[in-house]
Amino acid sequence: MEVVSAIVKVVEEIVKAVETNRQNSESCLDLASRARAVGDIIHHLDDSTASTRSSGSGHTVMIREPSLKRLKAALDDALKLVKSQQPSGFLGDHVNRLITSGTTAARFQRVEARITAYVTDVGLAEQFAARHRARRANRGTVSAPPPRGAR
Repeated sequence: MEVVSAIVKVVEEIVKAVETNRQNSESCLDLASRARAVGDIIHHLDDSTASTRSSGSGHTVMIREPSLKRLKAALDDALKLVKSQQPSGFLGDHVNRLITSGTTAARFQRVEARITAYVTDVGLAEQFAARHRARRANRGTVSAPPPRGAR
């Protein structure tokens, strides 16, 4: 019977969607943990470079700011994604989440990849900024080269 095979197919899709939705819930928790860790790192980074900001190093800010802005945008997208997974109590929302759970799983993967890439960018930017600060600090301690012909 055609209707029986259609019902079996729908049931299989529901089971698959429920499993994906469960995986999405786990992804939500993983994303929350990752966001917390990133927040702790950025907070520490901000504390450790507070003295350089007060010293007026615009170059440090110029190096770090674009990477931090991209990371903030990715985290904003992660927040929207996580909030979209919160139950609202309406059956229609739950059914809609089941139907779109595969797409949502891909969105979790994309936002996680963006966060990873931007955390790496922030780390690289901070390394370059630290090198710049070190060079700047060493300029005052390095003796000037002897004038030409004065040997």
